[in-house]
Amino acid sequence: LPQNHTVCVCVFVLHRMLLRLLLPALASSHAFPTSSFLASNGALSLYFRRCFQGTSREQTGQVQQTLWKPVSRRGIGLHSGEDAVLRLMPALAGKGRVFACCSQKEEIVPVLMSSVRSTTLSTCLGVGTAIVRTVEHLLSALEGLGVDNCRIEIEGGNEVPILDGSAMPWVEAIEEAGICAAVNDAGNEVPRRAVVIHKPLQVSMGDSFVAAFPSSQSRITYGIDFAQIEVG
Repeated sequence: LPQNHTVCVCVFVLHRMLLRLLLPALASSHAFPTSSFLASNGALSLYFRRCFQGTSREQTGQVQQTLWKPVSRRGIGLHSGEDAVLRLMPALAGKGRVFACCSQKEEIVPVLMSSVRSTTLSTCLGVGTAIVRTVEHLLSALEGLGVDNCRIEIEGGNEVPILDGSAMPWVEAIEEAGICAAVNDAGNEVPRRAVVIHKPLQVSMGDSFVAAFPSSQSRITYGIDFAQIEVG
């Protein structure tokens, strides 16, 4: 795979592992926490402070990015079977990644940890009555390609189309749209910040874990072991 595509695959793997490991640790029962729990319960910030002690958010010397022009894809939701159109739109610097559910009245779901509803079989985000399902492939592509700000409009359903089942079609859609520097309301570029790891950190559950170590360059090692030969 080209380098950018490989990065997207790795980001997707880590994204899924982190969500599946972190969220159950925050719950008081076997059910995953609701967005209201995550938004109002101090356990979230406390847990993350403990997990990410020894890290900081620092300027990268780069500026925030967005899409050069809109791009859309249409497809079927893996779990819902609904046909939906998803549009990726440019956004101002500092706006982040935001889902706009447009099937009836427009409802906004920001891409934040506090929006996570569940990670069972897929990652589901929600705010109030608005729900967006199976977001992980698309968000991994946006993160891997460095798109910090994007308005994601979905119409015809509440699930991101599965397309070929990987992040690759979204990588291709983003490359079709092009990536450029994002500006804020005043027309100014905004510095990009990233998490810098100063000492080893690890999050684990059972025999699964994610560990990160300080390094001058990015390197990802991933291992998987399932009884099914088809999986690995």
